Amino acid sequence: DGSSGEGAAASAVNVEEVTATAAAYAGLVVSATVEMISVHCTTPEGKYLYVSPACKELLGWEPEEMLGKPANHFFPPEVLAHSREVHDEVLDAVQQDQQVDRRPDCMQLRCKDGTYRWVQISTRLAKGCLVCVSRDDTTRHEVGPRTDPAPEPPAADLPSSALFPPPKHPLSLP
Repeated sequence: DGSSGEGAAASAVNVEEVTATAAAYAGLVVSATVEMISVHCTTPEGKYLYVSPACKELLGWEPEEMLGKPANHFFPPEVLAHSREVHDEVLDAVQQDQQVDRRPDCMQLRCKDGTYRWVQISTRLAKGCLVCVSRDDTTRHEVGPRTDPAPEPPAADLPSSALFPPPKHPLSLP
């Protein structure tokens, strides 16, 4: 019966189409996201093996300019010790075959123009490499002092009913 052969061929084509579609979507997500996705080797240098196109918008670098450079090349000198501690913690977990899934670390990365941008970096271990997602966190760090006055605390001599008035519509319980 030749119909089973046709069905198998049709299934193979569908799997190929699905695989191609999934790869296309993965590429679309990586190229369209504003978060920088990077892949690093699990060595003390943590060299960049891959950098998504979002690095251009986030830091001003072309992906090719970051490839092969150690991660600490992009940290400010005054935080190198801290960044080394964070990286060592990750490498220790890798050495002990532990899952690496760090909460975002808040750090600064050097932009191409020499300025630094605050980012949150989430790190996971995947297939023997460190995959990092870096998102802009600048606005959280550039908040200036409050200019509106703080509300006055309630006067201590007021009765509690003035501070916490009874509800307008009391709840009725069955």
